[in-house]
Amino acid sequence: MLISNAGVRAAAIIVVFLEIAFAGKVFAGTDLVKALTSDPSPRVRAQAALGLESKGKDPKAVSALIAALGDSSRLVRGSAAKALGTIGAPEAFAPLCRAALDPNAFVAKWAKKSAIRVASSAPVVTFNVRGLKAKRGWRPDTLTKAYQEGVLEELLSRDRFDVASSMDFRDDVEKGEPGPQVMLVLEGEVVGTTGNRKKAEARVTFRAVAVPGVVIWKGKAKAKGKGGEPPPPDPYADEYTIVEEPPDAREMAVTAAGKAVAASFAKALSR
Repeated sequence: MLISNAGVRAAAIIVVFLEIAFAGKVFAGTDLVKALTSDPSPRVRAQAALGLESKGKDPKAVSALIAALGDSSRLVRGSAAKALGTIGAPEAFAPLCRAALDPNAFVAKWAKKSAIRVASSAPVVTFNVRGLKAKRGWRPDTLTKAYQEGVLEELLSRDRFDVASSMDFRDDVEKGEPGPQVMLVLEGEVVGTTGNRKKAEARVTFRAVAVPGVVIWKGKAKAKGKGGEPPPPDPYADEYTIVEEPPDAREMAVTAAGKAVAASFAKALSR
């Protein structure tokens, strides 16, 4: 079987990465940041990045690792991404998402994996549901609202999720205005409803997207809904009487599908 040049290069990078992880050179704890930021050898810088995993959420270590995501060596960038995922500092989330778009597959893989790990361990995940929509079919505006309400109800029943009316992805948030660090825009669509106002089924798609477009999680769900019975005639009704319509099964099915897919997403982000 023939192996492409790209495959050979990828294998070589993985081998070097493993060599670094188990290398014999040991740094004193206070030298790790200095080695990462100033040593001329990419292998030494990469080893220092991995060594900083043991420093936990030390601000200097996290700051140096975030800066190393822009290192000229792909090996260093990948090592820094891996270390940040192990540490799980929320402030590394946005930089890791940007690094997930790195042109080098090795770096992009570790950056995305680490971004997901950071999101999974973050005490608060802030989200916006503006991307959840029904674009066609029966009453798109009604189904859009039903989908968003289903997702909101499910996620806000859990302490670690918070909804944002607007999203601010700036890195330079002014002092005193820290803002949320793990921010996601929820996107998806009501892809179909079948049935009628009394009995229906709905299918939805779902994506949790981080700036600048990195998909943290995606899934789909379907659910059934049962409509309510119309109220009995009111003998005292006149032209000013407002008659409340019973719940429509299609609307209820979409809400249930939103709850189901949101529950799957929350579970995936709690590992």
